[in-house]
This record gives sequence, structure tokens and C-alpha cells, in this order.
Amino acid sequence: MPCANLAWPQTDQSMVDQPKAAPDDASSPIGAPPSVVAPDTPPADDAPYPQPPVAADQAGVVSVPLEPPFPPIVDEDDLTSVQTGRESVYGNPRVQRAQPQNRRVPALERLFIRNEINPFDPIGLKFGTMLFLPSLSQGIRATTNVDNSKQGGGATVSETRIRTRLLSDWSRHSVFLNVDAIYARSLSGTAYKEPDANVRGGFRLDLGERMQLTGQAGYHYSQEEASAPTSILGASNRPWVQEFDATLGLRNEFGRFFTDVKTKVDRLTYGQVDLPDGTVISQRDRANTYAGLILRAGYEMSRAIKPFGEIEIGRVSYDQRLDDDGYRRSGSRAALRGGMELDFGEKISGEVALGYLKQSFDDPRLATLDGISADAALKWSPQRGTDVGLGILSRFEAATAPGVSGAIYYQSRLEIRRQVRANLTLNAEVLAFLRDNTDGSGTDHGLGVEAGATYWFNRNLGVDVSARRRITDSKIRFRRTNETSVYVGLTLQR
Repeated sequence: MPCANLAWPQTDQSMVDQPKAAPDDASSPIGAPPSVVAPDTPPADDAPYPQPPVAADQAGVVSVPLEPPFPPIVDEDDLTSVQTGRESVYGNPRVQRAQPQNRRVPALERLFIRNEINPFDPIGLKFGTMLFLPSLSQGIRATTNVDNSKQGGGATVSETRIRTRLLSDWSRHSVFLNVDAIYARSLSGTAYKEPDANVRGGFRLDLGERMQLTGQAGYHYSQEEASAPTSILGASNRPWVQEFDATLGLRNEFGRFFTDVKTKVDRLTYGQVDLPDGTVISQRDRANTYAGLILRAGYEMSRAIKPFGEIEIGRVSYDQRLDDDGYRRSGSRAALRGGMELDFGEKISGEVALGYLKQSFDDPRLATLDGISADAALKWSPQRGTDVGLGILSRFEAATAPGVSGAIYYQSRLEIRRQVRANLTLNAEVLAFLRDNTDGSGTDHGLGVEAGATYWFNRNLGVDVSARRRITDSKIRFRRTNETSVYVGLTLQR
């Protein structure tokens, strides 16, 4: 190492710190300076580095090295364990992750994804935390069979429809109320008028993270179908039918299991029938009430698939113990079903069930009704802007003829809705039904197909067009019907 001779008076040799010479033996550690004895234990991390030795020559000139004899400051990982007195990774260096050569380059402009808002969707009216969505439709329908009966004639019909929805906007719990009312009357052709109203409301109370109390109640006012097996031939009017229903249920989830206990009440009443000769049939003997209990238990295979088993027991009670023909039509009802709840978010949701149902009567002269039970309520979105809905139901239909128990009625409805543009929507519907009669008349089949479109001029005004075809086939002639109609109308919404 190059050195420079710097001279100054040397007054006292003791002022120069002379290190003791280390013994020259094999006990000296490797790497220690030859003139310094290495300590038995390594120095502490914060200990000062030993000062370099300073020596004087014969002329009394002290030689000071320009550069220190100790090594430069380096990373501790580059030293061996002998040099530092601690374990080191010098012999086994850390493996560093390879850096990519094509690093991601940020965009010049930041992309903000916003929720799409359809400029033609209704805004509604806000009442505190409630949202009210009203709509009014008025249109003209031209039909070949105004009342969908065997002897029905053509007519031009005016249809007025009012729909309202009331929804809550709460962080917890929810309530709703829906009203859908239609009034149709003929403007020309066969005289005809028909009111139809449907009201339904419900609530959900979140009692905990995994416990809910739900309830619904509904009311439906309509007229009895002219081709129904219970209709009276030769009647000069179509009697009204009123249906009340209510459910109350408690759902509890624990672990991967869940239970659902629900009570159900249905009430049916019928209006009087007027005959051409002035005779009036009250039909009070047809009024009945059904009360039942539904127990469901299931297992959560995943958050999207939940199979379940369900049992239903109940009783049908008629207002009159005996009908006009002397039959006791009250009885018990039971059903056993197995199905699956589906929840794949916006892709598919709902439930489907298949099972067995049975109804017996207090009168031994009436045969027991039993058959397959099929129920479903599914929503599917195969792609954005397309919604598909499927509904299937099974129910008992009471009879009025002497010695006839009734029928099992099955119905399926498929709805398809396609949003072509923000202000243009195409829709189609297929309705099929099957009635399994026990009066020896076999089965009745029906099929209905409807297609239409809605075009919105702005958020509040739109035009509706549709075409419909319905066919009913049966072994009984008066139950065979067919109808074709077209509709054009305007819709106002808020």
C-alpha cells in the first residue's frame, strides 16, 4: 500500500501506541492481522473497528498510511461467517426473483368504469325511503275470439292497464307492494267486458345474520274461464272468482344446514251464475279455505347450490259441510318434494322441485286425487341484455259435478326478454298447460304463444305492439277453443 512520509518531532515514544505482537502459532484465526491477536469472541456490531498500527523509522519519522489497512464498508451478506463471527449467506446467496424485461406500462389516461344507467328506465317518485313506480297503458286489441270460448266471436276491444310498484330502500329489511289491474271492454263486435286485478305485498325482516322472517299476502279478482270444466253451459254471464292467499315463514341457517318453516292459507269464493230463464245459482257451496304447514330442510353444498327436501300437510275446509248435491268435499292434502335452490348471482337464480301430491275427501264416494308435483321459478341471463324466466306450478282443481273429485292442473310459462337498444325491447312468451281430469274426459291441453316489442320515445312515453295465438284441445267439444289477436297501445310511466 503506498505510503507518504510525514515528519514531525517525536518527543515521547510512549505516545505512539505500539500493539503487542501476537504469538506465531496455529491458534491464530484465519484472516486476522498478523500483528494483532484476534479475540476469542467476535466483536459486537457497534464496536469500533481497530485502529491501524503506526510505526516510526530510525530517523524518528512516523509513517502513516494514506489509506487505512482495514477493508472498505461492504454489505454484511458479502462477508464470510469467519470474518463477521455470524452466519452469512456468502456461500449460499439468496436467490433473487428474475425481473421481467417487458414491464407493464401504465395507461396514459385512467379508465373509470361507471354503472350503466338506462336513460329510458323509469325514475319513480321518492317518498322518504320508499320508491313508487306507476305506469298506465291504453291500447286496442283486435281478436277472433273475445272470451276464448267455443262459441266466442270476434271483437275490437279497448284495454286499460294500471301497474304500480312500491319498493323500500333500506339497508336492512324490505317491503313491497305490487298492483296490476286490467279492464277490457268491446268497442265493436261481440259484447264483452272483463275486469282483472292482482294485488300482492310482502316483507322481509332480518332477525340476524342468518335468520329471516318473511311474509306475503295477495288478492286476485278475475272471471272464470268459459272453457273450464266447472263452468255451467248456457250461462248468460261469467261468474267472478276471488282468491286470497297469505304465507308466513321463518328461515334459519346454521353451519351448512338450513331450515324453513312456512304457514300457508288460501281462500276461494265464487260469484253467482245467471241463466237465460232467470234462474240464479249462488255457488256458495264452492267456497273453501285451505290451511297448511310446509317444512323444508336443506344442505348448502356451495353458496350457489342448495338441495332440499320438503313436506307439506294441510286441510281443505268448505264453508258448507255438504254441497248442493250432498257431497262432503272437505278433506286432507299432503305433498312430498325434493329440489334445489340456485343462486349464481345475475346469471341464474331461483328454485326447482319435483315430488308427489295427494288429496283425500271426507266423503268416501269421492276418489282420492294424487299425482306428480312439479314446481319451478327460475331466472336466467344467458348474455347481457337477455333475460329468460321459467315458471312451473301444480295445483288441485275442485269439481262441482256429482261423484267427480276434481283434476290436477299443470302450467308452465317461458318468458324471454331481449333489450336490443336502450329504447327498444323485444319479448316473447310461451304458455302451456295440462289438466288431468278424473271425470273420464281424459286430459285437456293448451298452448299459447305471444311476441311483441316496446319502443320508448323518451323516459315517460312508449308504444307497445304484440301478436298472440292460443289453442285449447280436449275430448269435450265445448272446451276446444282457439284465438288470434293483435294489440297496439301506448304506455306512460314515471
